[in-house]
Amino acid sequence: SEIMTGHQAVLPHPLIFAISDRFGHSTHVGVQEFSPDPADVDRVFVPDWILANFHWDPGTPVKLTVRQLPKLRWAKFKPLDARFAKISEPRAALEFSISKFTTLTLGETIQISLATGEEFQLLVEDIRPRKGNAPLGGSLIDTNLEVDFDMSELDIREPEKIKLNLPIEGEANADEYAYFKVKLVNPAQAVRFSLETLTGDAEMFV
Repeated sequence: SEIMTGHQAVLPHPLIFAISDRFGHSTHVGVQEFSPDPADVDRVFVPDWILANFHWDPGTPVKLTVRQLPKLRWAKFKPLDARFAKISEPRAALEFSISKFTTLTLGETIQISLATGEEFQLLVEDIRPRKGNAPLGGSLIDTNLEVDFDMSELDIREPEKIKLNLPIEGEANADEYAYFKVKLVNPAQAVRFSLETLTGDAEMFV
């Protein structure tokens, strides 16, 4: 929201936007800079991993909404790559990488880059504090974020390869994950995943 002073609108600081598409996919982003180039009017540039998360192509229409989010004090992450377990100091590496972010959104998959050039994807499993039910996100500006993850969860099994249009069965114990991966010949192809649980209450993250 804007704060009106006289005839001018003063934007909140830090300036954070919710960015969403027509399907309801959304996350939160900060602002690195505003472009003075007239050609960039009505255009927004986001990291490649955000495009990949939502299968957005360059030019995909999106909506930007100014948000005021609470400052995060704590966040828990789930590594989605077995190589992460081989990092000598994963907590320090994660804290260093997260310091480059301006926001976090619950349930999103972020990508971090280490000094070695290696890249890893991590699921944002939990954040504190939470501001109501929505938006489930927070600011990392001027905060001292404490990061956490269960070391036992770093023993990740390699994902099982699956094929399109072929149903598969799998199982996961309580508080554990089962991982699958699928190869798309055409990255622009729309894919729908469905999950049917035989017992228990399972969640699916894509």
